[in-house]
Amino acid sequence: MPDFPLDEVITGLQGHGLTEGPGGSIESFTVEVISVQHDAGPGFPLVLVRTSGELIEASGGVAAGMSGSPVYLPRGNGDALLGAIGYVFPEADHDLALVTPIAAMRDRRVASIAEEVHVAGIGSASPASTPVLMAGTTPRAAALVTELFAGAPTTPIASPHAAQGSAAAAEGNDPSELEPGAAIAVELMSGDLRLAVLGTLTAVEGRSLLALGHPLFGAGSISYGLATAKVTAIVPSSVVPFKLANLSSTTVGAITHDAPAALAGASGVDPSVVDLQVSVTAGGREERFQVAVAADERLYPQLTAIATLEAVDRVMRATGPGRAELAWEVTLRDGDRVNVVEQVTSTSDIALDAARLAAGPLAILATNRFAEPEVTHVSLSVNLSRDPGSAEVAQLVLETQELVAGGHAIVHVRLQPYRQEAVVRTFSVPLPSDLTGEVTLLVRGGDVPREIEGAPEEGGEVDEPGTFAELLDALRGQVQGSEIVFESVDEHGDVRRLSRTPLPWVVIGSRDLHVTIAPQGEASDGAGEEAGGDVSDEAGDGMNGDPDDPAEDGAGE
Repeated sequence: MPDFPLDEVITGLQGHGLTEGPGGSIESFTVEVISVQHDAGPGFPLVLVRTSGELIEASGGVAAGMSGSPVYLPRGNGDALLGAIGYVFPEADHDLALVTPIAAMRDRRVASIAEEVHVAGIGSASPASTPVLMAGTTPRAAALVTELFAGAPTTPIASPHAAQGSAAAAEGNDPSELEPGAAIAVELMSGDLRLAVLGTLTAVEGRSLLALGHPLFGAGSISYGLATAKVTAIVPSSVVPFKLANLSSTTVGAITHDAPAALAGASGVDPSVVDLQVSVTAGGREERFQVAVAADERLYPQLTAIATLEAVDRVMRATGPGRAELAWEVTLRDGDRVNVVEQVTSTSDIALDAARLAAGPLAILATNRFAEPEVTHVSLSVNLSRDPGSAEVAQLVLETQELVAGGHAIVHVRLQPYRQEAVVRTFSVPLPSDLTGEVTLLVRGGDVPREIEGAPEEGGEVDEPGTFAELLDALRGQVQGSEIVFESVDEHGDVRRLSRTPLPWVVIGSRDLHVTIAPQGEASDGAGEEAGGDVSDEAGDGMNGDPDDPAEDGAGE
């Protein structure tokens, strides 16, 4: 079919659009040209149209999921392709839409994404929202989907009503048949858990195809899976009408370019994916999930979090407090492997906190400044208990205030386990031979940010990696949440890690002591300042010293 030249578009021309309706049939709706908007904002002209017909009336306007619906105008003895429904007016007339011209959809040279599309007298337009189909997942995962699209030009609809994809094959929808107006699904996650974005196919030329009429993430060159879908209903809404659909069970191609004016792709092409295996153990039950997520550094950390939340929810079958230990084995394309272990505790929703933690090491790899990590496989094991299993650093007491560089600081730490009796543990902390003068001794859980003036806020390694290999080593040896960490912060704000010790709890909270460390061969006359008062014998630790003795209470405040 020929293209309709933009310079021949005039007000009042009537044509039609195609989009998939309930039951999987391609339905036609009427389109009337209102004007050509040359300066609306996206860097290419847009055609303002009014839509009508039974489908539009039934849905209450242009629905989310209709972006990409081809629009045709009469030319000569037939029809010509004008472009695709791309933008709508959420706060104005829902029958109005902006058509992205087919020439712009084919042009990869359009380099920018409009922050705002505005039509005088009507208001601001935005890319038509895209329903997110979450087959095999629950509405709880929708909260993380919103984060996945944070900053994207496209607004997802991931409400409990819109998240009704089915992992079963869509009946009557042959995955090998792709035609203009058909519903398509851009797969971000497939396998036991599926997550895809619903849109409409605009044009097919051999194996090549165009869709959407606006960007998805605006990511440029990409590789996302392409599947067909069967629309089951269009839900009317005064806010944004939206389509519901079932996913087909087969990936039929790949979306290879996310441009400002369209998605481009091809059938018969395999997308690039990261193989993800999530194994969850809780209450004597264990389940494994095999998932393929888009091999996009901007997405796969959050997609891993979404998959983990769903997997944990399925196994735990309840929300609430608990503790989780996560173990990752991340395989890179060169065969190198990175093993990471971490713990997290929660007094409210351990599934959600574990899911957010699941993205952590992958996000570090994905955002590193040294090299492309080229992650190919992730094996994630999640072990859960319903006991939060945490202990707070409550108080510190120095054995003696006579601290000497090259020696040790004997520190009694009062720990308060969650809803259990307090305990005291004693630690011998080595002091470097060149660490002298006024020093802050910081004691914290491995994942607790530093909260003292002059020190870096984030936890983790003190020494920043300088190469990709050092980054991998830092990940392998990172401090865990179940470790208690002793660090020094000198008067210049320089931080040194003095010791790290694993404990049977996830350690939360932090305390600090201000001490004076004498050079080797000299005695220190400085007194340590304890951040939390006395360590009393109510802890049941046998430390029954005189509460007025500074050796017992750290010289008070």
